[in-house]
Amino acid sequence: MARIAFVSDAAYPWVQGGVQASEYKVMRELAKKHTVYSFSLMFKGMRPSFSKDGIHYIAFRKSDAGELYVKGKRSIALARAFAAGIGKVMDGYSFDLVVANAFPYLHIAAVKRHCRKTGAKLVLDVAEVWDLAYWKRYLGAVKGTLAHMYMKRALKDADAYIANSSTTAEKLHAMGIEKGKVRIFSPILDASYMGGIKAGRPKNRIIYVGRLVKEKKVEMLVMAAKSAARMEPGLKVLIVGEGPEEGALRSMVAREGLEGTAEIIPPIKKEHELYKAIKESKVLVNMSEREGLSAIAIESLALGTPVLLPSYTPIPEEVRRMCVVKNIGEMPIAMAQIVDAKNKTSFIKHREELKRFRISEVNAFYAKLIYDLRPGTSHSQS
Repeated sequence: MARIAFVSDAAYPWVQGGVQASEYKVMRELAKKHTVYSFSLMFKGMRPSFSKDGIHYIAFRKSDAGELYVKGKRSIALARAFAAGIGKVMDGYSFDLVVANAFPYLHIAAVKRHCRKTGAKLVLDVAEVWDLAYWKRYLGAVKGTLAHMYMKRALKDADAYIANSSTTAEKLHAMGIEKGKVRIFSPILDASYMGGIKAGRPKNRIIYVGRLVKEKKVEMLVMAAKSAARMEPGLKVLIVGEGPEEGALRSMVAREGLEGTAEIIPPIKKEHELYKAIKESKVLVNMSEREGLSAIAIESLALGTPVLLPSYTPIPEEVRRMCVVKNIGEMPIAMAQIVDAKNKTSFIKHREELKRFRISEVNAFYAKLIYDLRPGTSHSQS
């Protein structure tokens, strides 16, 4: 039995997000065999110290989930607050392994100091690695350049790295991180739980699940659905999410006369209800230009609902090859065809490859990781 700490500014289910949900599932699975701690900011419904699902939560600085993003971008002020407090909060604890969510980077220095002081092995869990051009678009030329430099420095010198996809692993290698230190692992699917989701017959409906921010291109989805509805009367689109673009999106729906076609609802917080909504839809569409692995796409595929992506999607090949990928101009036709089909699962390719994303592999993966990080043991290749 090992003592394992997970460090992330946000914690699920108090903060809804794909990365947070994945971290929670990993911790819950590991807690069956190990002592697991979670260190995070304290969101509504959390206490400074409590246990849930076998996980020991340590939380500090009262925060609101809405504070995490300011105008669609991660809050630097909140990231600084987390970085400033995490070292002191972890002081007095000792672990065999500390797994830190790399984003938003500012806290990594404090976590490194804790690991050096206590002898814990540091693992950085990396969902995305942004290049300089993206950082500049995100923060502007000067701040973006500084952030890119800081990111590269922060990501160096961990004992191991968990990349969520082959794309992320390649970007870490390009930064000079040894290949032997990087492992690709994306445990998302609780196959037995998802197999038990009860749902009605699929509706003639497209579904989107995610934040309503510019990078997600939800307005393009709605306009494509408008065109698809001309070919397939009765086609609907359900948008599940919230964010700074919600107002503009609702205005566009009204302006285009799409109130009967497009419905926007808040995030569905109960997992089984979200899965039911996905299972009762004909296709999940993700138009995002900024995306990591896309847990929601993998979950949709596992639920038997195909996923439609634009050709420019940054979603990695191991997920993309199971989806329907079309050029922008072809997407309305694809939407109409899938909604009209009697057997939507015929649009899911290579479904057997979903095995690699099963939660049931968590304990075996971490057992090998802990063994490989013992003194005198050489690293395994990713």
